Amino acid sequence: MKNKQQKRIFIVLMIIFTITLVSVLVAVNIINVNSSFRQQRRMIRDDIGFYGIEAFCGNDNQKIKRQEYDYSTSVVLKNKNIMVLSNSLKDTTDKDILNMTKELQKSGKRFGSIDNYIYLVRILKSGNTVYIFVNNKEALQNSKQFFIVSIFIFLLSVIVFTIISYYLSRWMIKPSEKAIKNQKIFVANISHDLKTPITIIRANADLIENEVKNKKSIKYIKQETEKLNHLVNEMLTLTRIDNTISKENFKNFNFGDSLFDVVLPFESIAYEKGIKFNINIDESTNYFGNETNIQKLAEILIDNAMSYTAKGGIVDVDAYESSKAVTLSVTNTGEPISDEKKEEIFDRFYRESKSRESTGNHYGLGLSIASTIVKKHNGKISVESKNGKNTFTVTLPK
Repeated sequence: MKNKQQKRIFIVLMIIFTITLVSVLVAVNIINVNSSFRQQRRMIRDDIGFYGIEAFCGNDNQKIKRQEYDYSTSVVLKNKNIMVLSNSLKDTTDKDILNMTKELQKSGKRFGSIDNYIYLVRILKSGNTVYIFVNNKEALQNSKQFFIVSIFIFLLSVIVFTIISYYLSRWMIKPSEKAIKNQKIFVANISHDLKTPITIIRANADLIENEVKNKKSIKYIKQETEKLNHLVNEMLTLTRIDNTISKENFKNFNFGDSLFDVVLPFESIAYEKGIKFNINIDESTNYFGNETNIQKLAEILIDNAMSYTAKGGIVDVDAYESSKAVTLSVTNTGEPISDEKKEEIFDRFYRESKSRESTGNHYGLGLSIASTIVKKHNGKISVESKNGKNTFTVTLPK
């Protein structure tokens, strides 16, 4: 799957198809069993109507044999004694017939199935009750075969529809893929176009700073220019990562040492803001990837934590290695991130709340860049809010 959107569409299509197909096959099997059941019942009733009940009681049973089904008849007399009048059922003894008759006496049902037999109950004018048992093994066997064929059809249909759903989901996301591609091209082009005028504005601001009396205005111009320059640089970084990260740029490097190069400069920032900064990095950890972008990833997560941690808060950075992956975890105390927003915070230009909009030079691109770097390394990034702490965890497979 190319992206989450295609995966979601594929899963939805498969769920709809599977539920529909299962419902149809179950309904068809139920109809098939009931149809066979009703057919046997109708056949017995027709024979009773045509030959009379006496034909099933052994008096005229030669006539019924042409109907090509095996049957047995028992009768419960007025004195509640049970007699087996006739029995042409294979592998079924008179004792079996007696036991089934006793069981049906208790239930009081007039028609149904018991074991491999269909039964029909008739009360005679004499007051005796006749129980007719007809062999239903062949119909049951046909139903089982039909069920097996249904399973085969289901499996074959799933395989076919899986292929169809895959290509259909690809076709359905083409418009959105095109829109995203155009958006990336637009961001890249406008970033490059803005870079030159920003540089000119900064240079001219420096030139006239000593020539004007209102230096405060020049200071504001420079500050806002720096913010705009920071935004443009982030946009260019995101474009570069989207287009250039490949395994050709990967190499083996010391993951721990590389992280320390990024983490240590933040100690002074933490000190100035009154934040307790805890570092727990395994220096022996090695990793195969793009070192520059891994450092950028760590910088984004730590800068994000510092920006949204109040004075007296805590920021923890942990990095460790397991047999299958390396993990980077950045935790900070602060405003919790709601469950609904945990996926959206990695979208481009997204900021979780208004309280965050005024915090430093953050334009909703940092976490998007981090997420892109992680994906390019086939890793996973997640966020958890618990006990007043937000934890961003990155898992990178070896």
